[in-house]
Amino acid sequence: GWADYYSTALLRAFSHLRVPKKALIGPWAHFWPENALPGPRIDARGLYLRWFDQWLKGTETGIMSEPPITLFVTQYQPPAPVYIETKGFWRQENEWPLARAESTPMYLRAEGKLSEEPNTNPNDEHDEYTYDPTVGVMDGMYGRGATVPWVWAMPLDQRLDEAKSLTYTSPPLKKDTEVTGEPKADLFVSSSAEVAYFVAKVCDVSPDGVSKLVTYAGLNATHRTSDVNPEPLKPGEVYELKIDLEYLAYVFPAGHRIRVDIASADFQNAWPVSMPAVNSIYHSSRYPSRVVLPITPEQNPKLPPPQLPPSPNSLPKLQTIRKPDYGVTYNLIDQTAMVSVKSGTSQETFTVSKNDPAVALAVGNQEFDYNDHGLVVKLHVHAVTSSDATTFRHLEELDITLDDKPYFHKNWTIAVPRLFN
Repeated sequence: GWADYYSTALLRAFSHLRVPKKALIGPWAHFWPENALPGPRIDARGLYLRWFDQWLKGTETGIMSEPPITLFVTQYQPPAPVYIETKGFWRQENEWPLARAESTPMYLRAEGKLSEEPNTNPNDEHDEYTYDPTVGVMDGMYGRGATVPWVWAMPLDQRLDEAKSLTYTSPPLKKDTEVTGEPKADLFVSSSAEVAYFVAKVCDVSPDGVSKLVTYAGLNATHRTSDVNPEPLKPGEVYELKIDLEYLAYVFPAGHRIRVDIASADFQNAWPVSMPAVNSIYHSSRYPSRVVLPITPEQNPKLPPPQLPPSPNSLPKLQTIRKPDYGVTYNLIDQTAMVSVKSGTSQETFTVSKNDPAVALAVGNQEFDYNDHGLVVKLHVHAVTSSDATTFRHLEELDITLDDKPYFHKNWTIAVPRLFN
């Protein structure tokens, strides 16, 4: 599902497979399609059965004569903490990535503009910003709702984070514009630090100014050529970063604008890099920073729509979905930000420091209860991950009680040198 963690990984693998294959991509998070959120739900069990009958029983079911891809194309709806149902439509495709998709560069320009016209100015124009590790408050948790058993982690209006980011915005679109496939960002950057992280987001800006997150990705610039052998940056030197953004199938409506946000933190999803920095994005004929979007024309000829029976399980009412305690707190004196999530017996916090981005702290607690054969077993897990300028540290503690009496205890600790992050 597009709201799951794994849609990009699945489709990336799919494009490399040279075997009989099919892919079903819905709007949902980490659920089976018949009880998924966000909807629309479908009953996909007949599809699974036909696949297994074909390949495990040798029964000809006709499934391989149908298009291999069934995907949900998402349409705009205002950001919300949770969606019961996503606006969009189903379609079949013959391949991934789509052969008809047109890789369209959109160039970052001066004065916050985003244009399909490249910059012909040979002067090395650049915009700079101060790295703020608290950027990312409005991103939600990646997976955009994939955290089980609750789905209240969808990205909200990005403008709060955009106030502390660089933004580049297109003119209003003259027509509905579908972007389906594998978007990329190609950025020319520099930093005052040896280690810097860069996050690129693509957003849909509605006429009322609301900025909806559509796709994103981040890259530690020391990994620009290799994840195995990272290299520090030379302060002030310009580097090219090629960032593969998360895959998507999305329609930008006419009258909306496309926006690219650039920052150096993703507070709720990425551990902050350790070094304070002033970072720069370059845009000129020599340094043509851009995003490349797979703009997708209509099918011609059109494939028949998929036959997807509705789920026997109707969508729930919003008020029946269990809410976590989920909030972000700023300490105005210490200049720290903390996200806290509590759901049932699970509780986590994550704290970062604006004054010292090397210092971060994640704390988690989880309890499990088992009652079986007259025995009452309780497990409590406590985990702490922390960092400073030189070291990552992790502590894990496990306590088990049997009939409310101590039964087992163990703890683990590890310290890892902090290199290139």
